[in-house]
Amino acid sequence: MGDLKVTPNTCNISGWKNFPGAAVMAEVGTDGNIYVVNRYGKVYQRTGISPSVPQGTDWVHIPMCLPIKHVSYDLGKLWPVTKGGIIMQCSN
Repeated sequence: MGDLKVTPNTCNISGWKNFPGAAVMAEVGTDGNIYVVNRYGKVYQRTGISPSVPQGTDWVHIPMCLPIKHVSYDLGKLWPVTKGGIIMQCSN
């Protein structure tokens, strides 16, 4: 991923890496944690992220009590929003 380049003037992108899955939204915190929500409302966290493997190695399911449509993450807190509009807070 170190060679991924986005050109602001043309939005041309090169150096993509494919991550299998069906994410409908992704969130990246300032600490590098990555979370995605799939089309079924399930939340996953990317694991194995390090300087030598910046793309990570696996996805871990984070169980939620309701289907999720969006997540926001920063400062160690995950803020899921359910498909019904309820905002929740999770801490690690």
